[in-house]
Amino acid sequence: MVTMPSEAACDSELIGDLLVRGMQVMRINCAHDDCEAWSRMVQNLRQAESRLGRTCKASFDLAGPKLRTGPIEPGSGV
Repeated sequence: MVTMPSEAACDSELIGDLLVRGMQVMRINCAHDDCEAWSRMVQNLRQAESRLGRTCKASFDLAGPKLRTGPIEPGSGV
C-alpha cells in the first residue's frame, strides 16, 4: 500500500512508476486535497493500469473529526 502525495493528481508517471515497483493498493488520504484531486489520482491510476497491463486497488482514508485542546494553564516544570 502506498499513500499518494498531492502530486499524484497531476503526475501520471509517478503512479506508473509505483505500479511497476509493485504497488497493489493506492491509498488516498482524504484529509488532504479535494474531490477533484482524488478523482484525478484515480484517473491517473486507471490510465497507468491500462498502459502497463497491471491492476491496483484504490483505498480512500476518510478524514475523521479533528480534536483540539483549548488553552492550557501554565503548570510546574517537569
